[in-house]
Amino acid sequence: MREPAPQVKSVLAVGAHPDDIEILCAGTLARYAQAGVRVVIGVATDGSAGHMAIPPDELAGIRRAEAERAAAVIGAELIWMGYTDELLFLRTSRRGCASWTSCAWQSLMSS
Repeated sequence: MREPAPQVKSVLAVGAHPDDIEILCAGTLARYAQAGVRVVIGVATDGSAGHMAIPPDELAGIRRAEAERAAAVIGAELIWMGYTDELLFLRTSRRGCASWTSCAWQSLMSS
């Protein structure tokens, strides 16, 4: 496998739900991190709607802890946007951002 391009300084991966990034591209992100590239994972929703037996607030805490651990394993930073699961597109303000992707980008660029 080729090494990541040396001119890449930062990589931002944004997913709608906790574990989307880990399932879809964690291996690629780990390779970038190993090459010294700053890796940032943005998670838009809190994962609170993903279980029938665990209450939403408890589940959101579990999902956030899982995301923090997963980011730490590969040496990535985590941006947790915390939108309520399944309600992302029903929000009108989007917390002052034009979209949840731009929220992640703004956070990356300001740090």
